[in-house]
Amino acid sequence: NGMFFDAIKFYTAALDIRPDNFYISRNLARLYIKVRQYSKAAEVYRTAIERCDWPDWRRRLRRRLVKLYSNTGRLPELAREYENRLSSSSVSEK
Repeated sequence: NGMFFDAIKFYTAALDIRPDNFYISRNLARLYIKVRQYSKAAEVYRTAIERCDWPDWRRRLRRRLVKLYSNTGRLPELAREYENRLSSSSVSEK
């Protein structure tokens, strides 16, 4: 377990240097999942989705996020989150 936490520390530092790097975000989220810190993994995925400029990579990150929520039984929470985000974006456009 100590090695996972050291790796998390190093990946977090690398992500601070290169915040838009898809591979660092993905690996950091995987490490959080291994140590069962699912909310932090979801946060990393959400941040990476917002920062990613490539549609294909964004799609992959979204799939991983949905899979994470599905595996942890929190899929309705994700649906509400996206519903709120969509409604707030449509209100801001008006």
